[in-house]
Amino acid sequence: MNNKYSNLPNSKIYFYRALLFCTIIYIGIFIFALYQNNLNIAIKVMAVVSIWSLTVYIIPLIYIQLNYYKKNKNSVLKINEKGISISRKNDLVKFEFSEIQKVEFNFSYPLYDKRFRWFFWDEYFYAEIHLKKGENLIITCLLFDKLETIIPSKLIKRKKRIFPYIKKENSEKIEKEKKIQSEKKIEKLTLGFKEKSESELNEIINNKNKYQKEAIEIANQILKEKNVG
Repeated sequence: MNNKYSNLPNSKIYFYRALLFCTIIYIGIFIFALYQNNLNIAIKVMAVVSIWSLTVYIIPLIYIQLNYYKKNKNSVLKINEKGISISRKNDLVKFEFSEIQKVEFNFSYPLYDKRFRWFFWDEYFYAEIHLKKGENLIITCLLFDKLETIIPSKLIKRKKRIFPYIKKENSEKIEKEKKIQSEKKIEKLTLGFKEKSESELNEIINNKNKYQKEAIEIANQILKEKNVG
């Protein structure tokens, strides 16, 4: 198994499927209202239906779609037999399944219980991966909706949410943790690279496909300092 997921492959499926279903119901109600042979009643019925569908269905659907889209936009997910890697712009996190502390899946009540979904956004869910080293990651169903099938069951914790949106404080906490982990990683790389020779540093700089961007930048900086000294 060696799969890659990018550009939110499920984004259109979840959103357009819900809109299509809503449109079909809307047209059905409109046709039914017209058959009552009273245009005023038909207009009133459609006005009530429109307000109801916008308030209860469409607006929450758009909100959660944008909420998930913002979180995993430009993300690239790679999965193999040993573990997972997820990158976004210049940020890359790789880990094996053995490095996972737990994975919290946030489902709507109907999706959690595997029963009939009354609202379109009931189909949406996301997983928060907690790593043993303290880093947290979020993968939404728009990026990959089969994560529960590949994570060892003993690591999975399922949670019920009335409206499974990603809270702002969760995102801020994760970004803060990622920043701390990134700073620790840079500090560790800097200390290690200072012990390397100029030829070893040049080897890192000349192998851009093998090393991450941070490693190359640190190697460049240390090499400059050595040359100045």
